[in-house]
Amino acid sequence: CGTLAVGHGTGSTAGSGVLAEIGDIEAAAGGMLIKLLDVPEDTATTFFTTAGSLTWAGMIEIVWNASDDTNRAGYQLSRYAYNDTFTSLIASDQNAAITLSLSGNNMQVSFPGAGSSVYRVKIRMMGGLKA
Repeated sequence: CGTLAVGHGTGSTAGSGVLAEIGDIEAAAGGMLIKLLDVPEDTATTFFTTAGSLTWAGMIEIVWNASDDTNRAGYQLSRYAYNDTFTSLIASDQNAAITLSLSGNNMQVSFPGAGSSVYRVKIRMMGGLKA
């Protein structure tokens, strides 16, 4: 069994914007986390911090849309695993490319562009730490 925490959380590494967590994605047993973020265009924004290099593996599902233009939206399903890399499994966007990156232990998302949009980002993560 695991735990279910619902509400706006401020987990130590999960960060703010957490809507629900089942189990604990920061533990070896793992779990699932759902969170919402507002990401300004051209701004790398941390959505999760791993415990360290080569410590976390899992799936990351992201849906986004621009707050000022429904013509800029997308979906991506990625795997994050050994060698601390993101592998895109499914990706579809319309006028709103996504970039996933790692800065130190911080997983970051950004939307390159020349505009001033804010992207409404919904993230679901499933995974856990190495045992």
